[in-house]
Parts: sequence; C-alpha cells; structure tokens
Amino acid sequence: MLKGALVLAAGTSSRMDSRISKLLQPVAGKPMILWVKEALTKAGAQDQVYVVGYQQAEIRKTVGENMIYMLQNRPLGTGHATAKAASFLEGVKGEVLVCPADIPLIRPQTLINLVNNFSDCACAFISAEIPKAANLTYEEVIRSADHRIIGLKAAPTCNLISDFFDAASGPLTRSRYLTPQKLKETVEVSSGIYCFDTSLLLSALGKIGARMGNDKTYELSDIIRLLLADGHQVKAIPANSLEVLGVKTRPELDDAAYLMNQRICAYHMNRGVTIIDPDSCIIDYNVSIGSDSVIGPQVVLTQGTQISNNCRIGAFSSLQSAFIGENTKIERAVLQECKLGQDNLIEPFTEIRQSVLGDNCRVESFTLLKNSQLADNVIVHDHSSLAFVQAEKLQEFKSGTIIKDYRSQKLQERQELENRKYKW
Repeated sequence: MLKGALVLAAGTSSRMDSRISKLLQPVAGKPMILWVKEALTKAGAQDQVYVVGYQQAEIRKTVGENMIYMLQNRPLGTGHATAKAASFLEGVKGEVLVCPADIPLIRPQTLINLVNNFSDCACAFISAEIPKAANLTYEEVIRSADHRIIGLKAAPTCNLISDFFDAASGPLTRSRYLTPQKLKETVEVSSGIYCFDTSLLLSALGKIGARMGNDKTYELSDIIRLLLADGHQVKAIPANSLEVLGVKTRPELDDAAYLMNQRICAYHMNRGVTIIDPDSCIIDYNVSIGSDSVIGPQVVLTQGTQISNNCRIGAFSSLQSAFIGENTKIERAVLQECKLGQDNLIEPFTEIRQSVLGDNCRVESFTLLKNSQLADNVIVHDHSSLAFVQAEKLQEFKSGTIIKDYRSQKLQERQELENRKYKW
C-alpha cells in the first residue's frame, strides 16, 4: 500500500524558454503538476512531499499549502533533490514512491501496480518501450543475457533546433509523426518513476552524497547504479509509454495536451456523446456534456462549460464558461460566461458574452449580445447588437438593431412601482 510519495518539482524549466514554470503550464485546462497530485491522491498517497526550487511560491500556491515542501536551492540533479527530503524519508517505513512532477498522463492504477510489484528488491521503476528516434531525454535500460537489469545508459544529448532548416538538430519528439520504420525501432527506457526501500535509499543517498560533494550533480540513476553495485536487486515494471511521457519541451507539452484531449474525448463518447472529429476538438477536463449531444469539428469547450442533453454544437464554435440547456443548437458561434435555456437556436457568426437567455429564443447570424437578459421566446434578427438589454417574453428585435442600456416599458414601470412601494 502506498503511504508516502516524494514529488520532484524543483526544475528550472530551461528548455521551455518561458517565464512560467513548466509545471504550471496547462494540460487540458489544469496545471501539469495538479494532474500528478491527483493521480498520487487516487493511488492512496497519504503523505505527499514536494521538493521545490524554481518559482516555488507559484507552485506552492497552485498545489496548496496543506502539502509538505522541501527546498532545493540549486538544481544539482534528481538525486540531490531527493536527498533534500531526507528528514521526511527518515519517518517513512517500508517503501516510498519518488516521481517527477512533469508526468501529467500518469494513471493512478499504474502507480498502484508499481507499488504492488515492489517486493524482494531495493528498487522498482516503471519502464516503457518507445521509438528510439523519439528518445531525447530518457535513460535506456541495460539488461544482461538473462534479462536482469545491470544498469542505466545516460540519456542522449538533446540539442534544440536553432534554425528552421537545420534538419540535424534532432528528430521530432512527437512519435505520432514518425515513419512506420522508425516506430519499429524501439528501446526500453526508465520513466523516472521509482519505488524505493526507504532505508536502502537513505543509505545510498548518504554514500553518493559524500562521494559527489556538495557542488556535484547526481541523479537518481546514480543511486540505481550504487544499489546494483552493492548487490541489490532492481526491477522494471513495464507500462504504456503514453502514460509516462515526461514534459520538458514545448513539443512534448503539445504531445501531452493532445493525448489528454484524446482521453477526454473518449470519456465523453463512451457516455453517449458524438464527437465528429476528436483530433480537431479541444475539451477541458472540467467540461460536462449530456448524452445524445453532437460536437462538430474544430470546437473548443473550456473553463467548465456545461452542455445538456441532445444539444448540437456546430463546427468552429467556441464555448467558455457557458451553460447550455437541452435541445439547443449552436452553429459557429462564440459564447463566453453565459447561460442559455432550452430549445434555443444560435445561428452562425454570433457572439454572446455575459448574457442570459430563456427558453426557445432565436439569435440570428452576425449578432452580438453583451450583458443582456432575454426572456422566453425572444427573437433577435441578424446584424443586431444588444448590450445591457433586458427583454420581455415574445419580444422581437428587427435586423440591424443596435441597443445599449435598454429596458422594455413594462420593466421600467415595474421598477418604478417597486421603488414607490419600498420608498420611506
């Protein structure tokens, strides 16, 4: 049973070339590090310790102050980062999980499987078979003739592309774009997700730390080599390579976002939603879609959008923080922070922002609604612009109407009556 987990989150994100830590980069609408936190929580990790360094304040704010944090002032490798959490490790009995914070695709069951297979060894880690041409950052697993693990080969040197026409700067990291021949040439690599016997880990950290000195860089792979040299057994637990994809560069971030989006689309399709072209749609993790709804190609659904049953969201539509009632049809429109009732029809090239629509409304093409409230059965004809409008039932706005700060005569009379009623 997984009790404690150590998350290495002190990297400088240098290959991202960003002022924002890579761990805070969004994947399907959620910061990358929160995917790892959620997977560990679902796997049963009661105590989670985060080793932080670069942009520690922002990371702590995102993860939450209810976690334990250790500081690594200088980025001297994953082994050095683990040693910074020695005070936590000393209180852990049995095994401890050590993993990077840049693996947003990891599933809880994979972590549980690693811990369950940890027995009669000093360390077990998750390995994966990946195309050799796609390996720019992973250490290769070296096995003996009888398939025992005898070491880890250093990761290839990753050279960033410096010129648009520089084909020799390294292959694409996105394996889905590799040729079939290159996909066949695979290599077994370490994912960087380890389960250690805590006492042996502490002993190895003390030995290698003294050997390397305070200013030397050392990695967890150096700990593995030391454990093997001392005669301890090390196991590799195979997993799906798409789960252990680490994110260190922008192309790898694109990989993770693409794969997570595929998971999300599959989740909705398995629950009665038709998504015409999942490869072209973007759906955040906190979006809900009712059954029998149809999502067209090139649709973007973000920031907690809720779509009820039997709706149709047409191609090239973008919905952000929107609630859509049942049986509503939206064609090539942009909706932001709005609420629509049932049986509405939103025609193409329409923009609705911070507005509320009742039931059975129709908004025709090339229309802008902003900060407006439309009651039931309201029709807004094409090429209209309504801002700060409150409309009664059965109202109809003609084509080309432009209104700002409008209330119907009935609404004005009602407001005046309310004012007189409560006037002292």
